[in-house]
Amino acid sequence: TEAIRCTGGKPNYPTPIERARADAGKVEKTVSTLPDYLKSIDKFREYLESFDLETNSYYVGNLLQSQARQIEAAGEEFVSELFNWYEKYQRSDNGVWQEAVNYHGANGLMKISLTYSHFRRPMKYAKEALKYAIDVAMCDRHIYFCCQFYNPIVTIRTLLDSVLAAGQKEEFDRLYADLIELAPALIKRTREKILSCRREDGSFSYGPDGTSFQSQGAPVALFRELEGDVNSTCISSTGTIRSLCRALYIPKAPFFGRRDREAFLALWDKIPKREKLYPAPKDFFFKAEEEYSFSLDGEF
Repeated sequence: TEAIRCTGGKPNYPTPIERARADAGKVEKTVSTLPDYLKSIDKFREYLESFDLETNSYYVGNLLQSQARQIEAAGEEFVSELFNWYEKYQRSDNGVWQEAVNYHGANGLMKISLTYSHFRRPMKYAKEALKYAIDVAMCDRHIYFCCQFYNPIVTIRTLLDSVLAAGQKEEFDRLYADLIELAPALIKRTREKILSCRREDGSFSYGPDGTSFQSQGAPVALFRELEGDVNSTCISSTGTIRSLCRALYIPKAPFFGRRDREAFLALWDKIPKREKLYPAPKDFFFKAEEEYSFSLDGEF
């Protein structure tokens, strides 16, 4: 659906999510586009209780975040059940789902906080969770993969937004002032962790000791190969810079300048031209320009 939307089209028929949403208000549900545990609130409650948030909050948070639109389509009672369950196990002392302050807890917090953001709901104990995320971002522990420095940064902005969403403007101002004071040290610490994943060719690996040979359970690279990959390079460069700027509520810092653009186009001109088997539609670039707010002359 994203590919269709980006090219200016729309699906010919209602998508599974749209059909499920239309069916959610009916007493007798007829569609089979949702899993069984999203057709009954009792089954959904049983499904949630099968997980262990205290030891596996990242896996659980990632799994449930990936189903956010399905849960939404199932109906408001399912959405409420999800957040009631999260808050049932959320710790009041640190705002997360485990006692130890470490990367694992921050990773889980990131995924779960993004689900709150998707549904535009303020997170309970957001102030405590924010301190947890900042403490993990500032720690000097060895990282094993790039998301360990990226995820806490993403979470900082999500939690600050949650404080605002709860109408706590004075509290937000106080927390934001503390964050700004920490910003230089936070940026320096994040830079150190990023550089541990950098390779000689300028790319980045998933971890200091090599790239990830699996992603979401699928083989994607050679085992422990000391090479960069697209996922890690994006996370370590544009992803972290964008997230830091968002966390500090400042405009996104440009990653490349005009000279970089000129150098890129000069290299592009030297590439041998090949005739495309399937040329882009005539209006494709105009739709892309409208979608991503850039112009073809390189001005952002």
